[in-house]
Amino acid sequence: MNPRFTVRSFNVQRLARRLIEDDTPFIAYLKAEFFKPETLDMLKRYHIKYSENISEENIKQQFVLDLLLDKTPITQSIHHRLSSETKQLLHAYDGGEKLPPRLKNLLATDLKNKILRDPSFWRENAQTPQGDDLVRSNRKLLEAALGEPARQIPSFNEVRETLLKEFNQLLDKDFHPERFPDIFTDCISQQEDTVWKNRRCLELAFPHEIEKSYAPYRERLLHLIQVLRQGASTKQGITDIVAANLGIVGNEPDALAAKAQIDIEEFLPKQTPLFTEQLNFYQTFTINNNSLAAQTPEFTIKTLDNITLDNIKKNEAI
Repeated sequence: MNPRFTVRSFNVQRLARRLIEDDTPFIAYLKAEFFKPETLDMLKRYHIKYSENISEENIKQQFVLDLLLDKTPITQSIHHRLSSETKQLLHAYDGGEKLPPRLKNLLATDLKNKILRDPSFWRENAQTPQGDDLVRSNRKLLEAALGEPARQIPSFNEVRETLLKEFNQLLDKDFHPERFPDIFTDCISQQEDTVWKNRRCLELAFPHEIEKSYAPYRERLLHLIQVLRQGASTKQGITDIVAANLGIVGNEPDALAAKAQIDIEEFLPKQTPLFTEQLNFYQTFTINNNSLAAQTPEFTIKTLDNITLDNIKKNEAI
């Protein structure tokens, strides 16, 4: 087994959130001593509250005028989703420099409560993000309408790659688990390689955010057992065994595409004789499949050199 983290090792959403919200002694120590400042800044920008933070200060005169004039497709989409009270105050606005406080308050409330989590906002024919990623995506769209500088909200992949790099570097550090015996009693008592010990300690510190190091191999073994139960003496069965050993499991498109790259080539297959006695014409015979999986048989019938054909109509041998 390899102690290093991979892209599947983290629940990225949970881990990123906990690193920002949790200031218990060990996590505070990790952030202060080992995490790069730019990493912590990225995690703060990825936190959902950063995207949800819309206040009256974000509502500018130009944005309100754009809503009134339906100036852009995005403002048209926003206008369509405003509450009736907000629309009433919006249409009563006279274009003055000072925006009515009540209008600013209602617009900020509608943007936060109606727009940010609206899955159909400006993407009727596009794939819709889920959960907090939907809020982040909609916030990026709102930035253009509000006339704000981009808030530099990082993508899921950016955060995952950054966490992967940071935590793999942690595996080589001495973060003194003996200082936190309430978490790391089991780790402290084990005499093993530093990298492995650190991996186990981090798994204990983040039980719901970091996958156990044995999990991929357990999943691989369970899939291998399933393949063997189904029957592995066929070409497809051998392909499934190879895939399971490579960690290619499941029926997702990526797994199926990876499995399709496996090429099983037969090398001088040995033919198994099924009958030692001669067969008569019109004789029915049966071929037994020794595999548990259904398979179309391939067989060869060899004619003997001294074959005798009977002419049934004339009752004579040829």
